[in-house]
Parts: sequence; C-alpha cells; structure tokens
Amino acid sequence: MQLIVQRGLTISEAAETAGMQGPSLQKAMKKPHVLARLSDLKRAWFTNQTGKAWLVVAKLAADAASPEVQLKAARTLLEKAGELGPHRRDDNPPAGQVIQILVTTGGTGAAMPDGSGVFELPPYAPPSRDGSDDEG
Repeated sequence: MQLIVQRGLTISEAAETAGMQGPSLQKAMKKPHVLARLSDLKRAWFTNQTGKAWLVVAKLAADAASPEVQLKAARTLLEKAGELGPHRRDDNPPAGQVIQILVTTGGTGAAMPDGSGVFELPPYAPPSRDGSDDEG
C-alpha cells in the first residue's frame, strides 16, 4: 500500500514490486481494515506533503526571480494566515494595538481601548454560614 500512496504505483505494479499476485492485492484492497490502513497512509502522506508545499511557497515568496511570482506566493501565505481575502478576520487587532491590563477586586483582565476585552476573576467563594469569614 505504501508503494501505491508514496510512489503512485497502480495496484498491479505495487503487487509485482512486492512479489504478490495482482488479483490477491486487488482482493485485499477491498477489505475494510485494508481500506482503513490505506486511508491512514494517504492522510499521513498528504500531511507531510502539505508541510513541504508550504516551505516551497515561502521560498518562492522570498527568493523567486520574478516579482510577480513573489507577490503571488506572498499573497497565498497571507490569505491562508487570514490576513487577506474573504477569510480575513477583521476582529483581530492590528499589529501594535494597545491592550490595557486592569486589576479589579481580586481579578485581572485585558481590555481594548474601546472597552471590549476579556476579564479573568477568581472563582466566587460565598461566605460561610457561620460567619467565620466575616472581617471585623
């Protein structure tokens, strides 16, 4: 199966290379556990190739002889990062955005200048019924 996935061989070619009969491999390729293994191999191979492809795109963006190729590669990277195009996330603050850190009665929070933000407070601990937590 690795020969089929990694080298692109047909079932017949893979069987011959592995010293099997073509019909035997074809029959095995119809079994659910074999198909599951083939699917796992394909997923792993594509994951590996995707990483390699992104390295190529990054190299083109940095080193291509043609400015047009550099621009297209850079645009591809920016689009996938969510910085351009229809997938742009406008809710991300631009680089250099000021974030205020506030301390409020036992908790801390981060707020944007417009007042929006995330606040983190310690869990609420109700006072004990016997009054032993009372100050004073």
